[in-house]
Amino acid sequence: KELCAVLGVGDSARLRWAIAGRSREKLEAVRSTLAKSYPGAESIPIVIADSADEQSLRALTASTRVVLSTVGPFAKYGTPLVAACVAEGTDYCDVTGEGPWVREMLDTYGDQAARNRLRIVSLCGYDSVPSDLLCRLLQDELIARSGRPATLVEGLVGPIKGSFSGGTIATMINIMRMAKKDKSLAKKLHDPLVFAPHRSRTRTVPLTKKNGPNPLWPRKIRGRKTKGWTGPFIMGAINGSVVHRTNDLLNQAWGDDFVYRESTWCGRGLSGWMTALGTFLMTAALGGGLMFPPTRLLMRMTILPKPGQGPSASTRAKGYFRQRAVDLVTGTTALMEARFDPGYEATAKMLVACGRCLVEDREKLPNMYGVITPGAVFGPLLVPRLQDRGFTITVR
Repeated sequence: KELCAVLGVGDSARLRWAIAGRSREKLEAVRSTLAKSYPGAESIPIVIADSADEQSLRALTASTRVVLSTVGPFAKYGTPLVAACVAEGTDYCDVTGEGPWVREMLDTYGDQAARNRLRIVSLCGYDSVPSDLLCRLLQDELIARSGRPATLVEGLVGPIKGSFSGGTIATMINIMRMAKKDKSLAKKLHDPLVFAPHRSRTRTVPLTKKNGPNPLWPRKIRGRKTKGWTGPFIMGAINGSVVHRTNDLLNQAWGDDFVYRESTWCGRGLSGWMTALGTFLMTAALGGGLMFPPTRLLMRMTILPKPGQGPSASTRAKGYFRQRAVDLVTGTTALMEARFDPGYEATAKMLVACGRCLVEDREKLPNMYGVITPGAVFGPLLVPRLQDRGFTITVR
């Protein structure tokens, strides 16, 4: 629906786009469903392409300037499409949150994509546009106002209400299985510089488990205008890695000693501490349950959605999220909030906004190529596109 809503009316009518997948029957069903709300959807072209068929992917990527991918788990199905884009000279965006896979794409295709002046932009959904963009906006504001960026930025997530899809659960399980077999992969999952391999690891803030970039335990923060308790955020590690990669791509404009850490905002006082403790226990239960085969099987049979399944439209309609990037020293805050499900509608809107930047803002984008981040290459250009889609974004 988002694609039709943003690309089928007004100034969007000049864009030519298609939907692609391996099943014509399913694509036609999607198109027919869309046409009930957006009559123009009946004319959307269909392209047949399969991640297991290199020739079909090459034909797909050769026919377009930009590909938006929502396949997953990307570690299983995403690599052939990236390879086809690099081979055919096509820009690319996706919604993966799989850090090790993104690092693999950086190592495998980063240099070739940069030589070919291509933009391969992963993590263009809820992972990790809010974290990446808000930190960029905050630092831009501080540099413009005082000439100095923040050395430490707190990413605070919440309140938030959303749902997991079966595909997201399958991705988490796949990552855990891979990490269990490969210890080096397990380290990458917690490395804030996994996407910035050439950067120094000097730090001015101690990287303890309690006070490091990915806090696990309930933690009390005290800032000029922000005081309260935080708990762990399940995507804090990958979001922090993306933010650090953005700093790397911006030639370390925020300093080599810059630290970003992200957690769930739980509130103040005793209730805040209790919420932080509950967040920690729930996160540990989910991670532990998915880690061990017996409990993982039990959870998949009883409470977790299967691949292809997800929450109902009424459940998604109740979703919302609020997220901040805060400089605790000055109290300066970049804020994003939206009244829709972060994992579904918000992610779709973010992906489309990034794709349209690649198409319509091509002349405004920096000379930045390779495997890059949305915060670095799109930055403030995303703000009006997201605001047009119902997001509230402010810096104060």
